[in-house]
Amino acid sequence: MDKDIDTEAQRQQALSELEKSLGVRACITDPSKRGFVAGGLDWLKLYGFGSPTTADLLTRLEKAKSRLKDGGREEWVELAGMTWRVEAFGDGKGSNNLPYVLTCAGLRLALGSRAGSGPVAMIEAQGSYCAGRDPQQLHKELKEIVCKAGVNPDRFIVSRLDIHGDMAGIHLSTFVKVFASGGVIKRAKKWSLFGEGNFEDVSGLYFGKRGRGAYCRIYDKVRELERDEDKYKNYCAAHDLAELPSALTRVEFELNGEWFRDEWRDSDSDAVFDRLGTITEYLMHQWLRFCSHVNRNNSQDSKPCSWWKYLGLKMAQQMHGFEKRSQKPRPIPRTSKYLDQIRGNIAGLVGGKLGQGPADIAIAFNRYVFPLFRESDHEKFRDSLETKCLQHEQRLGEWEHWCSQGLAEAG
Repeated sequence: MDKDIDTEAQRQQALSELEKSLGVRACITDPSKRGFVAGGLDWLKLYGFGSPTTADLLTRLEKAKSRLKDGGREEWVELAGMTWRVEAFGDGKGSNNLPYVLTCAGLRLALGSRAGSGPVAMIEAQGSYCAGRDPQQLHKELKEIVCKAGVNPDRFIVSRLDIHGDMAGIHLSTFVKVFASGGVIKRAKKWSLFGEGNFEDVSGLYFGKRGRGAYCRIYDKVRELERDEDKYKNYCAAHDLAELPSALTRVEFELNGEWFRDEWRDSDSDAVFDRLGTITEYLMHQWLRFCSHVNRNNSQDSKPCSWWKYLGLKMAQQMHGFEKRSQKPRPIPRTSKYLDQIRGNIAGLVGGKLGQGPADIAIAFNRYVFPLFRESDHEKFRDSLETKCLQHEQRLGEWEHWCSQGLAEAG
């Protein structure tokens, strides 16, 4: 399956091939190695409307562009405290016919002198620039760059916005297994798979049509980063990682301005970022949901997989902005108390039926009870327990990071 699956017959054939390698329902067997690694924006493109660029700057840019067309060397200008490279091209589709295009370390800026209803500026932050940055601060920073460059827009609209979340310990094959078993609730009519063979060989799972509203891609982030040494190093540096986890899957939504206007009735950037957390929750629950139990008669009653619910929660928290949340992490849940309660409840059963004494209850619990939960049909209880374990490991990491920062500042 090396190309998009366009027909229903091809889709059914693809699912049949995948189902040949379908085993038991995907579940978490080692929660200590699973958790949320990174999330935020992976792309942001804004258009500014209002007062055009100052005449002095336009004159400088026109002269630089003319020299480039005449075969001159690279041209650079200082704007907003940054050094930008002047590009020889302009008036293209990507810049909405704005004639002057500048680039700088993952940023792209287009300027023009248009008046009336058209945009007077465009600024675009690519993935390399967005990595590790707070979404709310990034939005504010891009608007400030445009204003400091000599343009005074009275409003900005979102042309493209990519939201992502990276989950460690959940291999892409887990997503594909749930999808092949009919465990996905989705709004998108089109979907496609990339890869060959069984679940382990699938490299990407996609929902929707790119450039048409919302589009979701789910892929193996480790496989992508290992192909490019610079990307690998930049990712680890941006997210404070010594090395990548063995399994790292990215869930990413690409949203365009048309989608914001149709679904949320407004593409104004301030309005979008004010409810970016709510938008993320909608995408991870209403637009797409990987479920452990599906009720086809009532999709709202379909229960999301614990890891999907956890990932959606963490992504939504990232979108609300770090400065709007407490700097101190939430308390670490005492998962041990849940185990103690369960041990107490089964102590009599273990002692009476299996002949185990009190000292051997923990051993019997691990030997008999956990395998029962993993293999039984009690999915709701198991998902709840898995979520507690995920929360425990994630918050433990947050506390360790917070404490290390406090010690560093004190030192």
